[in-house]
Amino acid sequence: MAGLKRFLPPKMDPQALRGDPLGEIENPTAYLEKQFKKWRLETEQDIETHQLLTTMFRNFIIEAVPSRVRSRLEEVVGLTSSMSHQELRDHVAHAVERFRKDIEKLSEQQEEVQRKAGTNAAQRA
Repeated sequence: MAGLKRFLPPKMDPQALRGDPLGEIENPTAYLEKQFKKWRLETEQDIETHQLLTTMFRNFIIEAVPSRVRSRLEEVVGLTSSMSHQELRDHVAHAVERFRKDIEKLSEQQEEVQRKAGTNAAQRA
């Protein structure tokens, strides 16, 4: 950690920059932009041009999403280092939306199974 402090502004606390996790219905693009602005304000640096801050910011973003989304994002080559901010935003938004659709689909399937089980039980009675 001592080596890391050499590259950060003296008043910056990396732990204080951790944002709240992404809300269940929060727009992922808006969330990312809110966190980006917070980091820029707190660090007083351009996160996109400061490699260490870029990597830290992106890792914190990945930690802030649900674990299944995190797993998908961790498989994307260059996500924490070489992609542009726009590409990062697109990948995060896509992964979150896909996760939410999967959850919705699973919920609908469970409701359908329960409905059929109730119908079958009523027919037997």
